Amino acid sequence: MTDNTEKSLCFPQPGDDFDWMADQAVVVSHSPGIAIYLNNEGSVVLRQYGMSAEDSFVIIRREDVKRVAKAIVEATNGQG
Repeated sequence: MTDNTEKSLCFPQPGDDFDWMADQAVVVSHSPGIAIYLNNEGSVVLRQYGMSAEDSFVIIRREDVKRVAKAIVEATNGQG
């Protein structure tokens, strides 16, 4: 394959309408960063990077962590 052929395969052609929100070729979409840590009270904190203003937080008591994790797995039918 020549350099010109390789380049033509990567660059959009006239009439290409690539949709980042709907195209099946997109296998990993943009996702804000997520941090997980324990707070001073021993609860688990899920903190997501704030795209517009402030970060978002979800605080889960330590005794509920396994139940929440199980619910997440069940919500995805164990896939992921």
